[in-house]
Amino acid sequence: EPSPTYEVTEKGKAQTAKIDGTSLDLEVDSDDFDDLEDVDMDLLDEANQNGDRGNETLTFSINNGDKERSEARKKRTFVPILKQERIMRKLIHKLVLFSMICHGAIRNRWCGDRRLLDMLKKTVSAEIASLFHQDNADVLSVVKAKRFVDGLRKLLTVFSRKFKVTSPGIQRRDWSSTGNTTEEKDRIMSFERFMKCVKTFHGSRDVGAQAFVAVLRSMGVNARLVFSVQVPDYRSIRPVKDGSNQKGEKENPIRETNKPKSEFDPVENPNYPVFWIEVWNKYSRKWITVDPIVFKVVEVMPMRRKCKFDAPAAEESHQTWYVIAYDERNVIKDVTRRYTQFYNAKTVKKRIGFASDEDAHWYSRVLRSIGKQKGSISQAEAMELKEFHDRHVCEGTPNNMADFKNHPVYALEPQLRQDEIIYPNDETSKCGTFRSSNKSSIMPVYKRSCVHKLKTPKAWHMSGRVLKVGAQPLKTKKAHILLYAEFQTELYIPPPIIDGKITKNAYGNVEIFRPTMVPENGVLLKITRDVSMKMLENAARWVLNIDYAKAIVSFEFGKALKNKRAPTAKEGGILIDAQYKEAMLAVLDGLREQEEQEKREAVELNALRSWNFFMKKLQIVSRLDRSHGKVTHSGEDADIPLEKEEIHKEDEEEEDEEGYFKKSEASEEGGFLLEDTKNEDLAINVSTEGMMD
Repeated sequence: EPSPTYEVTEKGKAQTAKIDGTSLDLEVDSDDFDDLEDVDMDLLDEANQNGDRGNETLTFSINNGDKERSEARKKRTFVPILKQERIMRKLIHKLVLFSMICHGAIRNRWCGDRRLLDMLKKTVSAEIASLFHQDNADVLSVVKAKRFVDGLRKLLTVFSRKFKVTSPGIQRRDWSSTGNTTEEKDRIMSFERFMKCVKTFHGSRDVGAQAFVAVLRSMGVNARLVFSVQVPDYRSIRPVKDGSNQKGEKENPIRETNKPKSEFDPVENPNYPVFWIEVWNKYSRKWITVDPIVFKVVEVMPMRRKCKFDAPAAEESHQTWYVIAYDERNVIKDVTRRYTQFYNAKTVKKRIGFASDEDAHWYSRVLRSIGKQKGSISQAEAMELKEFHDRHVCEGTPNNMADFKNHPVYALEPQLRQDEIIYPNDETSKCGTFRSSNKSSIMPVYKRSCVHKLKTPKAWHMSGRVLKVGAQPLKTKKAHILLYAEFQTELYIPPPIIDGKITKNAYGNVEIFRPTMVPENGVLLKITRDVSMKMLENAARWVLNIDYAKAIVSFEFGKALKNKRAPTAKEGGILIDAQYKEAMLAVLDGLREQEEQEKREAVELNALRSWNFFMKKLQIVSRLDRSHGKVTHSGEDADIPLEKEEIHKEDEEEEDEEGYFKKSEASEEGGFLLEDTKNEDLAINVSTEGMMD
């Protein structure tokens, strides 16, 4: 049989495909011809069978569809939030995180109150209590560990039946719901009310978990209160829609009346708990997770699969980014690694420590400051550290290409930034291979420790480092910008101060971007709220007469000018010889006191001037009252009507060269009348109307 003939005719950008009267409309991207595989070939075979196969014409119509694609792309994209909004979200994230950790620490102290423990100890039966402390040496540890878990299950069953949940407790709120104030709020919980709720076995889901911790501690069991802190995502760059809250209110109407809840009203419980418990099994030497309210489980968290407490990324009401454990000694520990399967690939990117080293240091300081400092490492803590290391090893490489982005352990070469490079780029840096599901190529996986960040020589100088002799650039960007890695640099050592003489640069100052850039025998006196640069210079130049230099601590970049941003040096203090430090501090104290004294004198002088002006006005009013009588404004006409010319004439006679009144013998003593003047009543009785005049 003769093969069919395919004819392609062009009619502008849009064409029509015809096969013996059968039309086919195809839209194919100009830069992607893989979509041609989606053509229905059965339709072509059917057309060939029905028509004359000797003379067949097939026409493909190719439509770029640039306009349609651009409109669809505009619909899919969104304008990200501004930099100020990102900074604000990060600050709110840290504030909520700090507040929630403090909240968990307070509740943990309440769970360890001796009065509460003595009260709860009486509620546990002797049969269950005996399973937690087994002193029989003939029984194997495996049997004791199993009995310990059985005791936890029995206690959980009894507690779950007895405790009644009345409210869901803490819930996660994202940026779209942060401004919604119509939600019902739980009453402010005091310790007395907490004791009452635990005693009567009713309260929120959070109180239920905290009560179960107190029950375990009353029997001498090493139990920790675990708090999954729910914070908004600071890495989200999507703006908040105006109608998001309104839509949520329509879909989930909230009761606005003040009618109290009935005991039989249903409680809407989220799918994941916020508080749960960890119990140390001293016989199996493992931490056992217990949730008596939501999941009602007693189990050891799995090592290689996802646990029940790890919420998916699409869950808006709960996320497992920060899991904090509080023990009975008020020691705080981050145990997020135990409850997340892909900690390095997904969870760590949502935590505040991923933003920068300063934020990671801030988070560790928060945990140390809120909790009690632990002494020597116990057996339970040592086993926990080993468990976290094993979980880190068992996580392995990510399953998709997106999780390799900024992964703390592994890296792919196509995902590197422009200022990053793999060195050495050989077999020693590789740790495996990765093949994407939609690509046939196999990419090598490199160690993140072999990925080096590159900077220019000026940027390294601002970091307190200089290039080594003979260092060659590892990468060159546009405009011949040479980039170097940190291992190609060394610590910058400035010239020391000898005999009080400071080595300055061409601009007459010194650059101190890092504390290591302070020269030997030198001291940097920084600018503070009370000490200005002018005060520092006056103390060094005019009082002590010593050599000093202004310290440039950073640069501020303004608006772009001709595709360049002009830097402005920021002064942070002065550099002096260390031998003059005590003298400078003493002089600065004296200058601060002098400045404060000048401010006080200025305030007093201003007050005296105001009183002087006020007293002169009183004298003028008193003289006018004695000369012309008091003037009232109660009626339309005054008591003693005066012509404007007479008032003007009287004012000219009484005015002096300063604009008040003419000095006389009776007013030479500070403006007051003397006692030996005319026999008049000198008491000044000034009415409100007179003061207004």
